[in-house]
Amino acid sequence: MNMLTRSRNHRSLNPDYAALPFEELVKSVFNYFPGFRSDLVFGGQVNSKLEVEVKDKTVEVKFPCPGRCKDDFELEVVGDFLTVKAVKCCKNTEEDGKKHYVVRERICETYEESVKLPVPVKGAETKAKYVHGVLEISIPRIEEEKPSTHIVKIN
Repeated sequence: MNMLTRSRNHRSLNPDYAALPFEELVKSVFNYFPGFRSDLVFGGQVNSKLEVEVKDKTVEVKFPCPGRCKDDFELEVVGDFLTVKAVKCCKNTEEDGKKHYVVRERICETYEESVKLPVPVKGAETKAKYVHGVLEISIPRIEEEKPSTHIVKIN
């Protein structure tokens, strides 16, 4: 009991932390270590930074993802869901004629996220471009019919 009262970290005494999911608990523990990357423990998960902006005629989506090229991305629009997939596989091979070893390294990073768009869209007319490390997606909105007013005369 004496050790608990001396501890500067009062988070361990807080009952709210007992209800956290396992991943959040592990992340909260390892946040004290500088340079710890949670993506190494949790399978390469990336914190989503999809920015969805609804405009008059389009839905604009921006996704910062530096270090890729346009061929690494695959986009899919089904109904009002947008799915962004990014796969990057690298293969590095170094051979030295003087030494008796070969270095081979393969790296494969994957990312996939689906987001429900807030308005109905025309998925077939989606346009995307990758500029300066940001994937920019423009999806035209479906024009919704405005309710019309009819005056009915009574005979």
